[in-house]
Amino acid sequence: MQHILPQRVGLPLRRIFSCGTLLCTMLAVTNAAELPPDLATLLKANCHRCHDKETAEGGLNLPELPFDLQQPEVRSRWILIYDRVDKHEMPPQAESLAGPQRAQLTSLLRETLVTAERSELFASGRGAMRRLNRDEFEQNLRDLLQLPHLDIRDMLPRDRRVLHFDKVSTALDMSRVQLSAYLDAAEAALRAATSTTDTAPSSQCRRVAGRQLSRHWSIAGGRQSLFFVRDSQVIDLEKRSPPNRQPDTTDPTVEMALFRSPGWPYSVFPRGLVASAAGEYRIRFAARAVVQLPDYALQAALHPVPMQFRARRPSNHDIAADIRPTGDLIDIQPENGIYETTVYLESGQTIEYGLLGLPNPQIDAQGRTGYYRYPPLPADGQPGVAFRWLEMAGPQVPREWPPASHRVLFDDLGSPVASTNPERDARRLMRRFIHRAAREPVPADALAAFETLVVSCLQRGLPLSEALLAGYQAFLCSDLFLFLQDPPPFSRHPSISRNPCISRNPWRPTLTSRSPTALLWKTSTCWERGARVIAVWGTVIP
Repeated sequence: MQHILPQRVGLPLRRIFSCGTLLCTMLAVTNAAELPPDLATLLKANCHRCHDKETAEGGLNLPELPFDLQQPEVRSRWILIYDRVDKHEMPPQAESLAGPQRAQLTSLLRETLVTAERSELFASGRGAMRRLNRDEFEQNLRDLLQLPHLDIRDMLPRDRRVLHFDKVSTALDMSRVQLSAYLDAAEAALRAATSTTDTAPSSQCRRVAGRQLSRHWSIAGGRQSLFFVRDSQVIDLEKRSPPNRQPDTTDPTVEMALFRSPGWPYSVFPRGLVASAAGEYRIRFAARAVVQLPDYALQAALHPVPMQFRARRPSNHDIAADIRPTGDLIDIQPENGIYETTVYLESGQTIEYGLLGLPNPQIDAQGRTGYYRYPPLPADGQPGVAFRWLEMAGPQVPREWPPASHRVLFDDLGSPVASTNPERDARRLMRRFIHRAAREPVPADALAAFETLVVSCLQRGLPLSEALLAGYQAFLCSDLFLFLQDPPPFSRHPSISRNPCISRNPWRPTLTSRSPTALLWKTSTCWERGARVIAVWGTVIP
């Protein structure tokens, strides 16, 4: 375990002596399980009346409350007591504890608590190990696999919070259920990074205009929310949906006028524009900012209207779990203009218009089910956007194929993966991946364990790509990647020096964890921890 423990080197002798003296002094104060006499006297005089063995209001029995501040649970209880007294919440009658006595009580308790905290920090650091939370895990995989749009966060259980933070080691526990979720998320990320074809997907450019700009001609909020115009005058007001079995023609003289922001219920997206494959798509469209006047008349707006597209499934209902903003924020000007942005879509997704700062119709005041009323128009008109046409081109094909994410995993073996010496390439690529992913040097025995896993998969008849993905998955869910450890003050490991991403910064402070699970991990050898993950992984993979 020497590779995990911090190495404090180069300290002057005087500094070592001073630190040692300070540590001994602090331990002498905080190891005592008895209250300091002055503090005990103040508590007995002002608090025992309501918090002794007989009364114990609020479940607090001060005479029998331990004072071993080396125990985090005990120290947390005394910190809560200090906070209640310091905020004048205890005693309930503020006048029952005079100002000088309150100041003396909080001063004595604060000094004792701070001394105990400092002694623990000096002896153990701010946390020798903690698990990455789900946001950090996703950001790490995005950086490692070169997949900036990777979305696996919601596959993982929500992290618990302590003091409003989700990076506290005592709250970031690990169970078999969580490990199973991390294995699934890691596999999904690796599959997303892998290419299975020898050629890039074909890119297409599709265009819609006029009435094709919206799949629905009538939405919640009434006709004032969405309608079509020609020369700024409303048309087809009586039609609530496209005619059935009629050719879908393009009319460049028709504009779609939209006057509401997204919000349930809402589903406004173009007809027939669906992503054929996951990737980035270039969106070009013609639009102008307008205001709606009485009788659905339009005129040029006085100010720009901001908007942003949203990715979603083109479902018949507007309850789509995968809705998310994508692309740039765009200010639509009053003059006719052509705008361009790039959006990221998963296969089967489309783009939804997301105008910002406009009304969101509310349920009708008369209580009619499924009816949403549009608010009265402002005196100078309701702002909105009139769209004339829209193009979607993509997916954008990378200059090199296979893409960068595939080369992270399989180097120069191509797509599909092919090798003349699978075992040699398996060992080479496994070491290469670990070198890129690890935050600090990995011991030889840990490397050997993951190599053995990959080779055993090959011997069982799995293809090279599947065997490597199995090894990568096991490493990403081992403590060598999934846990942050307190590093040496200086490290030459290239992963640390080349990675400025804050989610991978191993020096940021974390609160100390003394849970039995954390201690078990700390006292195990690196190979034993890796073997446990591999053992669990082996029970999941057929």
